[in-house]
Amino acid sequence: MSTDTALRLARYFGTSPEFWVNLQALYDLDVAERKLRRTIDGEVKDPRRGSAGPARLRTAETQRRPTHRDNPPVHDDPPRQRR
Repeated sequence: MSTDTALRLARYFGTSPEFWVNLQALYDLDVAERKLRRTIDGEVKDPRRGSAGPARLRTAETQRRPTHRDNPPVHDDPPRQRR
């Protein structure tokens, strides 16, 4: 659904354009999930179960960016005493 259509429906029905855009997004997600569920289950590891599908190369689009949780700071120095 285009934003133009969402604006028109919102005006006609007295709702918000966001309602119509979100409704379309939910529909699109439902269709994609039904179509791609088995493929995704075979390709993407479920961290809760530890199961993994076939190995896949990570591309720049799919690679997760590292965060501070991946490499927590290491403190080798003993704590300094206050004077």
